[in-house]
Amino acid sequence: FSSRGSIVARPMSATRASSARFARPKTMPRSRGNAVSAVSSVEPSTSTAGWTQKVITLEPKQRGIFIWTHTLRGALPEMRDVRGAGMLNLFVQSSTCALSINENCDPDVRSDMQNALDAMFPGSDTDRTSAVGVSIDLPVRAGALALGTWQGLYLLASGAGPVTVVATLYTCSDQSTQKHVTLKAPARGAHEVQDTLDEALESIKKINNSRGPLLINVTAKHTSASLAIMGAAMGNESCHNLEPMMNALVPEKWNYPGHAVTFRHTDEGDDDMPAHVKSSLLGVSKTIPVDLETGELMLRETQGVFLCEHRNGGGFGGTGGSRSATVTVLDKKVCIGQTVVEVVTTGSGKRVDVTETLQKTLEKFLKEKDAKASTGLLHVFARNSAVSLSVGEKNKGITEGVTVDTCSLTATLNRLVCDCDTTNLPALVGNSVSIPFRDGALLVSETQSLFVAEHAAVGGRRSIVVTATGDVTL
Repeated sequence: FSSRGSIVARPMSATRASSARFARPKTMPRSRGNAVSAVSSVEPSTSTAGWTQKVITLEPKQRGIFIWTHTLRGALPEMRDVRGAGMLNLFVQSSTCALSINENCDPDVRSDMQNALDAMFPGSDTDRTSAVGVSIDLPVRAGALALGTWQGLYLLASGAGPVTVVATLYTCSDQSTQKHVTLKAPARGAHEVQDTLDEALESIKKINNSRGPLLINVTAKHTSASLAIMGAAMGNESCHNLEPMMNALVPEKWNYPGHAVTFRHTDEGDDDMPAHVKSSLLGVSKTIPVDLETGELMLRETQGVFLCEHRNGGGFGGTGGSRSATVTVLDKKVCIGQTVVEVVTTGSGKRVDVTETLQKTLEKFLKEKDAKASTGLLHVFARNSAVSLSVGEKNKGITEGVTVDTCSLTATLNRLVCDCDTTNLPALVGNSVSIPFRDGALLVSETQSLFVAEHAAVGGRRSIVVTATGDVTL
């Protein structure tokens, strides 16, 4: 990244421009301008029917948060050629760097977010990476990412030096597998949107009656709202505890001097910058497997999908009690295999390394197909609201499948929100992840592992849905 595009963490300012609450401006305070990034190398792409995979090497000059939306567009010309719709997975091969979607306009958002994350995870880029995430699925439509007006692609770099990102693109020739939806957000807090997603899925299924769904991705097109998968049993009020927990994690007092952080992006009110940080922590994109036999989402009966509204009056300019999202379906014609894997957990936030289990599952899928070559994605989904999935730093002293001591991320988050109901902590850590593969090998780095963590006091046998999608050469 050139120095013109670099964002460095600012020291805490001594005073705030004003301690008064600001009225919502009629226009964005700054223009988006040109986001500058640099790509040191791009490996030749592996392209098959509908699938393209490429390794992009980014060169941040220093620690910071950088926008690289336009860089991606230049490094992946295959995306520009898309006339229909599809989905792009980006996976950073690092245990100290992360990917996110957030505001592409005011650079203060990036410096404020850097300071906020440093305050939450002091001296631990590995915890920050596990919290924000290394993998993100995004909708593609008509030659571009189908993002909101103010959304940009963030790289959270831990320092100078090369960062490799695997880009895996799936496209189809028409746009019938994608649908725009409106998600209700009547107030600040979490709102179940299951019915809207079910309706969108049924609509797409009717249009494509010869192709059943395999995976469904929903991506919110906003930077101050997010999506979460968490408990949704009848009479279960725990979903209402998520926003209070997030308020404890990113307090609005950080808008004022004298605290761990002093935000500079304050023009839109006290709830604005905290909402941006919450959005990156929870994420705006969720991918859910669909049962090949029933055609229904493979959510447990106690799980639901929620829109998390982090603003008092919606996003910039007010959103009138709703948020926009894009629903994208990958149909079963790209299915290599789908199964449910049982993982034994012990509880109390302890985690199990399941990387080798996933690798063996992928190899089994490919063997059953008698495949000689392959390119695609392995999607992993925790079918339990008390379980989280995350890609974190590999523990070289732990044998695959053996429970690791309580992970530092869980311990840190529990400490930060100790006075809150932490039932929905797994929703914050995450419960689904997509991992790219090529020729039968998961493309994780030597420092990465995928962990299943139990957040209930007592663990047990937990179901993990594993779905392989891609193109194979037989």
